[in-house]
Amino acid sequence: MKNQYTTALFSNLLAKLTFSLIFFVSIVSFNSAKAQAPYCGPTFSFACSSGDLINNFSTTGGASNITNNNTGCNGNTNNYIFYSALTCSQIQGQTITLNMQAGSSWSQGFRVWIDWNGNNSFADLGEDVYVSPTSATTVFTTTITVPFTAVPGVRRMRVLCRFATIPAITDYCATTLSFGECEDYNFNVIASTPCSGSVTAGTSTTTLPSVCPTQTFALGLTGSTLASGITYQWQYSPAGAGSWTNLANGTGITNSQFTSATIAGATSAAASIVGQTAATDYRCIVTCTSSGSTATSAQVTVGVNSFTACYCTSNATSTFDEEILNVTFGGINNTSTCATLAPGPGSILNGYSNYTTSVAPAQVLQGTAYPFSVQIGTCNGNYSNSTKIYIDYNQNGSFTDPGEQAYVSAAAVNGPHFETGNINIPIGASPGNTVMRVINVETTLPSSINPCGTYAWGETEDYLINIIPLTPCAGSPVAGTISNASPCPNVSFTLSLVGATQAAGLTYLWQQSTNATTWVNAGSTTPSLTTAIAANTYYRCIITCTNSNLSDTTIVKLIALAPFYTCYCNSAPSSNLYVDIGNVKITDQATSVVMLNNGVGTPTLSNTSATNGYTNFTNLNPITPLYKEKNYLFQITQILNYTSWLSPTFNASGAIWIDMNQNGVFEPTEKIFQKNTSSTTPTVGDTMTIPSTAPIGITGMRVILQAPTVAAINPCGTYTTYGETEDYLVNINYPPCSGLPDPGIASVSDTAACPGYTVFLSDTTHTKFKSGLITEWMYSYDQINWGPVPNSLNRDTMTMLVQYPNYYKLRIICANTNDTAYSNTLFVNTVLPYKCYCLNQATLSDQDSSDIGAFRMFNF
Repeated sequence: MKNQYTTALFSNLLAKLTFSLIFFVSIVSFNSAKAQAPYCGPTFSFACSSGDLINNFSTTGGASNITNNNTGCNGNTNNYIFYSALTCSQIQGQTITLNMQAGSSWSQGFRVWIDWNGNNSFADLGEDVYVSPTSATTVFTTTITVPFTAVPGVRRMRVLCRFATIPAITDYCATTLSFGECEDYNFNVIASTPCSGSVTAGTSTTTLPSVCPTQTFALGLTGSTLASGITYQWQYSPAGAGSWTNLANGTGITNSQFTSATIAGATSAAASIVGQTAATDYRCIVTCTSSGSTATSAQVTVGVNSFTACYCTSNATSTFDEEILNVTFGGINNTSTCATLAPGPGSILNGYSNYTTSVAPAQVLQGTAYPFSVQIGTCNGNYSNSTKIYIDYNQNGSFTDPGEQAYVSAAAVNGPHFETGNINIPIGASPGNTVMRVINVETTLPSSINPCGTYAWGETEDYLINIIPLTPCAGSPVAGTISNASPCPNVSFTLSLVGATQAAGLTYLWQQSTNATTWVNAGSTTPSLTTAIAANTYYRCIITCTNSNLSDTTIVKLIALAPFYTCYCNSAPSSNLYVDIGNVKITDQATSVVMLNNGVGTPTLSNTSATNGYTNFTNLNPITPLYKEKNYLFQITQILNYTSWLSPTFNASGAIWIDMNQNGVFEPTEKIFQKNTSSTTPTVGDTMTIPSTAPIGITGMRVILQAPTVAAINPCGTYTTYGETEDYLVNINYPPCSGLPDPGIASVSDTAACPGYTVFLSDTTHTKFKSGLITEWMYSYDQINWGPVPNSLNRDTMTMLVQYPNYYKLRIICANTNDTAYSNTLFVNTVLPYKCYCLNQATLSDQDSSDIGAFRMFNF
């Protein structure tokens, strides 16, 4: 499907370049139409020659009709044409049938507008007269009634189609459309006969017998007098109360029946309402102005749906690619396939699955964390995709309240995989059944997923979960432990309690400290804490049962920042189609040794693996070594998931950065190169010497291929349009050692010491600043049998405790070539015991009044 779609797309691009003369003529035609009737027009990015078009349009049942079939693509700029010579007509209050059909190649969704009041706009209430229920290549038919409020005369009718999409109500002048066509016709409104004598109000009708607060419904009349000169006044009453109030047009209307409602058409034959929140009766007062006759219609009741039936729709428009194969959470373990159509209302095969009526609700407690898993599969091809989970915790029929996004993918993943994690049910979540929505979308940007609306590829699944209230606490609670986290600096993360008492009546006090001694409140009084830190921080949580006034405190938890090389900014293309990095290669220029050779750069064209937007290669083992003062060739090879290299669309800019100063930022001075690919040079690269000033250790390397070409690639953010970003780790080190190292000259602070005293060993003149060197002090009592001094590995200075006479020397090994050298030998002797007594002397002054006058030894 996608290959066919993209073939058409680029065929249209080539056609635009080739037939510029035709486009010039069509521009003149379009402007001429606007001069006759100054209506705004929609803008399509691709010509309808691709097969995305209105092939047949006709009317039946009118006073006069239009038949305009087999028209194909109109060939004009923006795929717009005004058939000014084609006019249908009908009398006010009478019906006319509209018939429309796409071409045979691609499914189209349709919408029709009629400018009833002749103000050169299709934005007025009631002028959006038809929208197709789906997109298809079959005939769509609808019957409309010409309103009595329509101004007599010739009016404009607009018919628009869009590929695989139901057009939006504002698409009549949209500027962001891709594939489709727009046709305008004349509609002649014929004035009806004026009313006289008695009128009949008939029966009130509604387009929806029961509504959600966000649903728009229309009130109408059947069996009422059809004539001009009639006025209408709609009234409402709480259901069954018989207490009537006139409806008034307006927005933000709030009372016992409505909340922030928008009401239009309150004094016309048809009224439109959105925002009803309680069951309501409606009726209409009909009056003939010439005779004064008045009648009241039979009332109609509009109920209110349960919130579980009031969620916005969410679905994929294509049946291909990503599919949710399993959802496991809180007792739910639901498996499906690409052939599974969920039994719930509104389910769409491979697009939306409603399991709220067939899968038993998950059972979860307030204030408790539960593991989940979502298995992502495919019904066609493998592409980068992301997942979000929403839960309506406050049961208001919406997923947009704060905290109701329960999970989002950390990053996009290519192809089938599992999404796993934990969902913490808030302590304040409303008890009872509510809805959980799981959405997987083919996108490189997890943040772009919305709980409502359509998207191209993926699936949405809805489930019920039952939130169970907690039982009251008693006695001494258990605080448990704090979950793990390894956050990036100043990036939000969440800590939760593990193994803590779950009960009502508990209070929580989170605290933080820089030293685990002095504590300050961290700002959360719930079982979890969401925060951000700039330095390593200690946390604890105090839980108190209000019923017993007993408390418990968690063990102190140190949250350490993640390594800087895991915290770089995000980078990805806006589309993961067509252009990809096939291979990244680093070669030592002096030795021709390949340090990194990741990926396959062939074939250049029709490479089905070119489907990635972002790929994380930081887990490659071993990490690529790079040595200071060495010169390397860095190369990027481009591959395409397309049959030909369309220039300049697929010409790309390639660039590589290395975070040389290890500060977590890819700075402009750290860009190794940026060069442009072409059909003849799919591989680009340049050389660079690793600076001698670069700190040693692990750091990040980012590779970006962006198409079309740009003057300067930004290492962060979303770029237009195609390409891929890849992240790697490199280990910068000193140049490798080789051969026999110089062991240097060893020295000791004292060659003799009393037992229990220390001496200082030193050898700082040995070979340094080479990778692969291993140093270690050795000792021996006889210079024959040698052993390593404990804790002396890779130390060239050492404080030694003297216990016995020993010999010492420094061993230095070049691990790359397995060569070993030794320093000169040092001998440290022990002093005779009688020389090792401690000192004892007066410390105040030698000018005292007493002293030892004599000392004598003799035999008794």
